[in-house]
Amino acid sequence: MSLLHINGLQVHFQTEAGLVRAVDGVDLELESGRTLGIVGESGCGKSVTMLSVMRLIQPPGRIMAGSILFEGRDLLALSREEMRQVRGGGIGMVFQDPMTSLNPVLSVGEQIAEAIEIHKRTSRRRAWSMAVEAMERVSIPDAADRAGDYPHQFSGGMRQRIMIAMAIACKPRLLIADEPTTALDVTVQAQILNLLRDLQAENKMSIIVITHDLRVAAQLCHDLAVFYAGRVMERGNAEQILSNPGHPYTIALRNSIPGFSSSGERLQTIGGNPPNLIDKISGCVFHPRCPTAHSSCSDLSPVERFVSDGRSLACDYHALGEM
Repeated sequence: MSLLHINGLQVHFQTEAGLVRAVDGVDLELESGRTLGIVGESGCGKSVTMLSVMRLIQPPGRIMAGSILFEGRDLLALSREEMRQVRGGGIGMVFQDPMTSLNPVLSVGEQIAEAIEIHKRTSRRRAWSMAVEAMERVSIPDAADRAGDYPHQFSGGMRQRIMIAMAIACKPRLLIADEPTTALDVTVQAQILNLLRDLQAENKMSIIVITHDLRVAAQLCHDLAVFYAGRVMERGNAEQILSNPGHPYTIALRNSIPGFSSSGERLQTIGGNPPNLIDKISGCVFHPRCPTAHSSCSDLSPVERFVSDGRSLACDYHALGEM
């Protein structure tokens, strides 16, 4: 059964330069107990989609269309108070930069305990005890003593652990992690990924990971959705997509990442630039950069098609096996 089902999501931002179609008809599905990776270049709509799930889109942004079903309830139809109960209690989120996401004038224990008090309606003392327990679960050394410390007293990796502790303190069914390993060295990255795997097994929760790094997706994710220009180009089983990508954009993205190309082979770059999302784009959004584009790709928008292994591709020619 689907824990999260996003259908036809559209998110627009009204700017002085024009209307930005940041998310333009996204469909996603996540089953209970699985990890979904969302990958793509900067500005492709990954974070905006997940902020929409949390109902955290702020003006001039606006959710224009679509539905977001979480455990069968449409989050877009909930009242503000109902949505506050979903945040933290049902869905936890680890934001991209822990240094700017954490409050610098409150101890980390206070910040975790505050979330517990709100969602669990418990005493301050009990919330503090649960905050320390959450810090212990993410392997913060001397958690009882360090709960009184402030964010600047922790390293980058430890701050990320604090953010994860805050997100999982109320035992959500879904954890959204936005670039959880950005700016961390390789050793700490591996520790954070192992921590997420352990927490998922312990709490039987689902995870959505937003990342630029396909290597992170390969290590952590069961399923994958490849975003480009506010749309999903390819989605399905992560192992199948990474071992045998079908969409030209997924192929180009994979070939630009160290570790996926053959040993000694020169890394490839994706020529050109992503489209301006203010402009009305005709045809396939990737066609100006696609090395295998046909003449009709500039006129006809591709229809999402499911191929034989259960994946979907937003590319008429590749999905139909004509290339």
